Amino acid sequence: MAHMAAHGTPGQGSSSRGASGHGSVAHTPHDQLHALVAMQVLLADQPTKRFVKPEDIAALVLHLCGPNSSSITGATLSIDGGWTAR
Repeated sequence: MAHMAAHGTPGQGSSSRGASGHGSVAHTPHDQLHALVAMQVLLADQPTKRFVKPEDIAALVLHLCGPNSSSITGATLSIDGGWTAR
């Protein structure tokens, strides 16, 4: 991000934008190996009562790369289904 702040975002001219998204527990096909009980324990404390999907994280990344996020600078956005807000 320091490089972006000093030199601008590639393809965005001299703008100095930097933001990051941080996911939480995400549901992936690998989860099939986890015990059902462990997953239920995690979901019991999850405010949205569902796992974050990889597509949820990808949607934020795509948004941050687009022109509609030009005013989002230096932000850290949590993609955690409300986990940090509880």
